[in-house]
Amino acid sequence: MRAEAIGKDGADCVLSAIDRMPLSSVFRAEREDRIDHSNRIRAHNMRILFVCMGNICRSPVVEAVARARFARAGRVVDVDSAGTESYHVGQPPDPRSLASAQRYGYDASAHRARQVGAGDFTLFDKLLVMDRMNLRALERVAPGEGHDKIAMFLSWAGVAEPHDFPDPYYGLAEDFDKVVTLAEIGIDGLIRRLTAAESGSGIQAATAHDRPGR
Repeated sequence: MRAEAIGKDGADCVLSAIDRMPLSSVFRAEREDRIDHSNRIRAHNMRILFVCMGNICRSPVVEAVARARFARAGRVVDVDSAGTESYHVGQPPDPRSLASAQRYGYDASAHRARQVGAGDFTLFDKLLVMDRMNLRALERVAPGEGHDKIAMFLSWAGVAEPHDFPDPYYGLAEDFDKVVTLAEIGIDGLIRRLTAAESGSGIQAATAHDRPGR
């Protein structure tokens, strides 16, 4: 009805054509625009999500170390962390994690725990898990294309051993200190990997060690 009343004016003919488009086509065009915009963002800043179980011990410290060392290396990488479980959502990091991070010059005090959500598989280029339990948990909920984004943090960073990043939750203060040290080793390896990939001489995007046997 609207198309008949408009007549043949050029601009109005365009509107008429849009009126005749099926809703599915309109939604598809909007979705393609969002995907294109998302791709442009990712081409500018890589986005990495570090994942452990509760998001109060390992992953927030790795996130804090990553922010500091990426900045020191002059790399623009967006980082965040989350947990596979909802035990501690909204809570700050474990006080022992905060204390050990501060001893090494890292500040994770602003962090609040959250659980991995479906949108994370779209937003982030890589979801790097701390251990095989986290790996299996993410693989159970990841959409089809999301599986390719999941990898073991230390292995993907080129650290030969250990494959699993030890959870210090039931350990001593020295175990929390080891988290910081291992985070530094892992992030430095990650920086080397990203640098090598940019130069064309890099480590392969995926290796057998990214997904150790279950």
